[in-house]
Amino acid sequence: GQSLQAAIDTAGGQTITVNGTCTEDIDIFGFADIDGGTNPVIQGNVNINGTRSKALIENLTIRSNDAGDLVLVANGAQAFIENVTFQNIQEGICAVRNAVLELRNSTTNPVLGADPDCLHLLATDSAVITLRNSTINANRNDAPAILGTRGAVVRLRADTTVTNAGTGAAAGVSDDSILRADDSQGTNPSMFSGRVTADDNSTLRLRAATITVGSGNAIFASNQSVISANSTVTVNGNVGCDGTSLLTNDTFAGTNTVDCSDFVVDSDGDIGTGTRNPQDTIHTFRDNGVNLIRIEMEGNAATGNQGGFVFINGGPTGPGQHRWDMRPGGVGNLIFNYNSGPSEFTYTTGGNLNLAGVVNAGSSRRVKRDVAAVDPAEILSKVVNLDISEWSYVREPGVRHVGPMAEDFAERFELGGDPTRLAALDTSGVALAAIQGLKAEQDVLRNENQMLKAELGELKRLVYELVSQDNVAFVK
Repeated sequence: GQSLQAAIDTAGGQTITVNGTCTEDIDIFGFADIDGGTNPVIQGNVNINGTRSKALIENLTIRSNDAGDLVLVANGAQAFIENVTFQNIQEGICAVRNAVLELRNSTTNPVLGADPDCLHLLATDSAVITLRNSTINANRNDAPAILGTRGAVVRLRADTTVTNAGTGAAAGVSDDSILRADDSQGTNPSMFSGRVTADDNSTLRLRAATITVGSGNAIFASNQSVISANSTVTVNGNVGCDGTSLLTNDTFAGTNTVDCSDFVVDSDGDIGTGTRNPQDTIHTFRDNGVNLIRIEMEGNAATGNQGGFVFINGGPTGPGQHRWDMRPGGVGNLIFNYNSGPSEFTYTTGGNLNLAGVVNAGSSRRVKRDVAAVDPAEILSKVVNLDISEWSYVREPGVRHVGPMAEDFAERFELGGDPTRLAALDTSGVALAAIQGLKAEQDVLRNENQMLKAELGELKRLVYELVSQDNVAFVK
């Protein structure tokens, strides 16, 4: 108000003092200050129009006596209204097409006995209405007492009370609009007597408010709208959402039940989906057997478009940072890399796992049970009879490997939990046992060879002695 007053004074705007009852409509195209004098009443409509129009309206009563908008702020105009009482509202107080309207310490009252479907307070087409320390009394059935639509913003600040005696909502927004309620410049939250609604991609940002209804929903969001609230919001009634809308809050105070899709951001910033009580930074819950997180983006992966996760510990930068990236690499591969260096881990579309280091499988005595000795000779005989072939995976034609078929291995050794797969620990264990069996056979052969050598040496000695004793006969 003070800045607008200064703008009016600087621009040489007109000052209008109302004494008694003015029965003329007032049209403002420019800068004007309309102030109350003695028993001031404007019994007509006030129109502020155009981006160059700014009006300060104070300390009087505005009363409607015919159809038409009681106050219309349009096409980028600005109006600050303070200490004004609106009576016999038959149409409404409207801000349209990028206009800005603020009501402070003001009161609105509908006409007694008039059609309860009359318009009341409206912001539309990217207009902004702000209410401070004001009281809005309405009697409307077909729509909210306060309505923001088509990209409008409605802000309730500092001890504002909104009451709709009709069957319509106390306040509502639709078509990409926002309703905000907080007490950042007051001592008490705003009070709503009647429903507060959001429809068609709109948002309710409730930070300090009390909402009371006789029955049914006190807050309702529909058609991809959002209720953003916290525990300073008191709701005496139900909170509801349709299947396309979201509720983000801790818990409401007051007597209420909540029937919304479970999407919660609590006071610590933890996010819960499917649960209203997240136990970790991101907590997802489903009871239908399916709980998936999808990251999807458009574009050609081969040209460098990427999506994934980044895990950082130890600060955003510097030598103490530890960063892991998990992202697609190439066409379909999944890559882990540390501190943006070479890939330590790559999982390919062919099912291959490529590591920059080694795989260490748990094999300590402390983690094993039912330990039994094996017969290396028996294992060796099974290995000897195991078919070993050269082959390619179906998904990797042209890449050759050597090894047994998993089914043959499982049939002979009865190891592992899946007969279609081979565990590296089992194949290496079988190979080690077979080596021991082969070593045992080699030891037997070596001993037999030593015995044969000894017997052969003894035979040679006996022959030599016989030859020496009868050398002549031997020569003959």
